[in-house]
Amino acid sequence: MNDYERARERFDLSNFTVIETDIIGVELPDESQPLVRICTALLQAEVSIHYSYPLLFRRGGRGAMAVYVDDIDAGLKALSEGGLNIVTEGSLSEDDEFL
Repeated sequence: MNDYERARERFDLSNFTVIETDIIGVELPDESQPLVRICTALLQAEVSIHYSYPLLFRRGGRGAMAVYVDDIDAGLKALSEGGLNIVTEGSLSEDDEFL
């Protein structure tokens, strides 16, 4: 079950500090250096990358990563214009025929 609101409530009740932040999910392109392509698209648009990490996602044999940038809207635009597929929250919960 995916219930982030309940998880947040449980953390709050347990006196844990919780910080929510927006990230961009992007599918890794089928290339020899997929991370270079993603970083290049963002850097060409002068969008600073603060950090990134892999996502537990595999669609059509491709993985994905999360990227935290200084400007989410500009980052989304740069990645989309660069021909990269954005992974949405809904995409993460969909079944994949390859799993």
